Amino acid sequence: GTGPSKRGGAHRVPLRLCTGWQKMPGDMPSVLVAPRSVPVVASPVRRSQPTGPCKLFVDLVLEDGTPGATIRVLALRNHFAHSITVRVRDRFGAWSDVVRDTTLMSDPHYEDDAKTVCVFLMPGDGVSLEPQGIFRIYVSNPSPRWGDDVRVTHVAVYEHGNPDTILADTKKRVQQSIREARGGENLTNTSLR
Repeated sequence: GTGPSKRGGAHRVPLRLCTGWQKMPGDMPSVLVAPRSVPVVASPVRRSQPTGPCKLFVDLVLEDGTPGATIRVLALRNHFAHSITVRVRDRFGAWSDVVRDTTLMSDPHYEDDAKTVCVFLMPGDGVSLEPQGIFRIYVSNPSPRWGDDVRVTHVAVYEHGNPDTILADTKKRVQQSIREARGGENLTNTSLR
């Protein structure tokens, strides 16, 4: 990375299972089940206001012809977002909060954990996403240092699956994307742990 690091050394992309949301009774058990992704289309990163400081967001909508689904797991790669908020809109236009201001970075001014791969369990029995509904992920960072670099990438949602398996799959997708961007360079010991 190019920003400051509390460790002082070269920044490496850590990989961890984020625990920003507490498991509650009735949450999806961590059983060995093959992940079942929900086919969604992600919007480009958008702004909540046309100018000035604001939250950025990504909308996920079901692919055409996909019936409604219950989202129980969210996976993503953070890119300088200090916190995320997840909201869902039903087919009638009513918004509801799923999670508010969940911290992804320990300090918004340092890049030590700015590019982590995160997997979150949705609260309760999951979040219902209907056709014509929207699953919105707001990202923000109060530090002016990162500017337009704040976003999430490699976003995927799942009806079920073991969080550790989903984390490993997301890591592979991130590594493949970096490898392709670098022209096939071997990333075994360079970018992800």
